[in-house]
Amino acid sequence: MASQPFKSVAGQRGSSIDIHVPELADVLAPWRNPTLGIATLGVPPHISLLYPWQTPPLTIRDVEVVRAAVVGFTAFPISFSTIRRFSPTVLYLALDDDSGVKALMQAMRRAFPAIQPYGGQIADPIPHLTVAKAQTDAELDQLEREMLSAFGVRLPMAYQVEQIVVMEEGLGGQWRDFASIRLGVSG
Repeated sequence: MASQPFKSVAGQRGSSIDIHVPELADVLAPWRNPTLGIATLGVPPHISLLYPWQTPPLTIRDVEVVRAAVVGFTAFPISFSTIRRFSPTVLYLALDDDSGVKALMQAMRRAFPAIQPYGGQIADPIPHLTVAKAQTDAELDQLEREMLSAFGVRLPMAYQVEQIVVMEEGLGGQWRDFASIRLGVSG
């Protein structure tokens, strides 16, 4: 299913609820940093659970609602074996099994029913980790060839999801972790 990239509202600060995969920061940097503006604004490689979320500034109460939504979730493994496209502009790492991530996304939707993922622009988001964007098909083809060549020896890449992270965009556009919520910890 092809998807269009989300367009945020200019001038509004954002926040998100994510799964961070910081272990991939150095591996993805050659493609992610020059093509994704957020990569240099404090946002590590991640899988979005709910974006955009609340308008900053966030509060402890906001975090407590997220924490309550994930009670009962425990740590789980994720792995990436393939690079795919949201045609025509985005390359992403696809999850081998997205059921755990989808369950967390659904928990966020239940906790915040008035907030549509990606501002309602993407009806049924595919859990993924964006690695690069391009302006043309030719650029995307080149990025994909480079990544496949570099990742060939690294795939599959497996990680353990032990927490989710609430991020907030600051006044200067830099993002920061506002709160981390460990999975498997009761309310």
